[in-house]
Amino acid sequence: MQASLYMLYIMYSDHSLGLFPLTFSKYYVLLAVLVCALITGLLLYFLFPRDVILKSDDVTIIPTSIYINTTTHFMSMTIMVGPR
Repeated sequence: MQASLYMLYIMYSDHSLGLFPLTFSKYYVLLAVLVCALITGLLLYFLFPRDVILKSDDVTIIPTSIYINTTTHFMSMTIMVGPR
């Protein structure tokens, strides 16, 4: 027994099957890519650590103790604020 192969050709301008035109599909794909890029950018921005800068023109900031634990990625810093 031999199976027959059938191929269906649908014209680009044929809307009889109720399918969206291909231009809508292109917009949906572009929208999905933009949303994924936005979500990825926001995740990268909020998940990666940023530098902390302590600066003041009115008072002097002096670190008194610094504790760094590299296994748990924890850092604690105690500062003393004094007059300029």
